[in-house]
Order: sequence, then C-alpha cells, then structure tokens
Amino acid sequence: MYVCTAGKNTQTFPSLEALAHALTAGFRHDYVEIQLPIAQPVTGRVTRYPGQTHTELVHLHVNGVAVAQLPRGRGEEVVGSIGVSCSPDGAEALVQSINISFRPSDDILTDRGVVWVLPDATLAKLSLRPMNFTATDSVAAVVRSAEAALQEQLFSHIEQAA
Repeated sequence: MYVCTAGKNTQTFPSLEALAHALTAGFRHDYVEIQLPIAQPVTGRVTRYPGQTHTELVHLHVNGVAVAQLPRGRGEEVVGSIGVSCSPDGAEALVQSINISFRPSDDILTDRGVVWVLPDATLAKLSLRPMNFTATDSVAAVVRSAEAALQEQLFSHIEQAA
C-alpha cells in the first residue's frame, strides 16, 4: 500500500504499479510525497566523541532496544555509516530523521535523492518530481531503488541485531 500526497490531496494506491501510473498520467505538482511503510518504528541518538576516528556515532533503537551503532555519515561516503539530522549542539542529540541516500543529491527525479525515516513512525518519506518522469517504469524503478536502499542501509543492521 502506497500513500501519495500532492498539495492538500492524499491518495492511497494498492500497488506500486497503480502509483506509478497515476504519477505519469496526470499529477502536475512540482513535488509529491510518497510514504513507504516500514514494519517497526526506529529511533536514534547521536553521541559525539571529539578527537576520535568516528567523532559521531548513531545509536539506533527499535521498541526501546538498542539494535545498532553506526558512524554518522556527513556528506562523505563512509562504508557502514548512516546519515541523520539532529541538533548540532551537545555531546548527545536525538535523531530528528534518518536520511537514506539512494540517488545523487542533484537528482531531477527526487528531492536530493534521499528517503527520510522519521522517529517513532512506521513510514519513510520520499519526495518525487512527477513532471520529470516520462514512463511508469521509471517511477517504479526509483521507488524500488529507495526501498532497496532502506533495506541495505538501515534494516539490514536491525535484522543483524535480531
């Protein structure tokens, strides 16, 4: 099930194919937000360690249980790191969003090539630019790529802890 919001209108689509068809057949908004369901809400906390190799670590939790500790990625690609948004102040900060990069930041089909996972929510958010798509298969490919990135960069760490 996919939920799509364009402006003040929200629609639910039973399949990725139905969503892709709708986006290429008439959505004329600059951006639409696609909600990707996730099984369990994920929260996080950033701990800063000045002067060490990984100066910021992200502690991920599911249902209050610590499931992974990863270095924070900050623009540079560090294997096994994860991007997050949080307060820049203090030795510790709560994660405001987990930012999963899956396309280039200057991508014309998405908003910065990122999927956002919000703490305590059972969904991830992806912004698409429907006017730039020409075929339903390209919409589906972008959404599948986002789902694969979520699995690889976030859920695989959670599954390893289980």
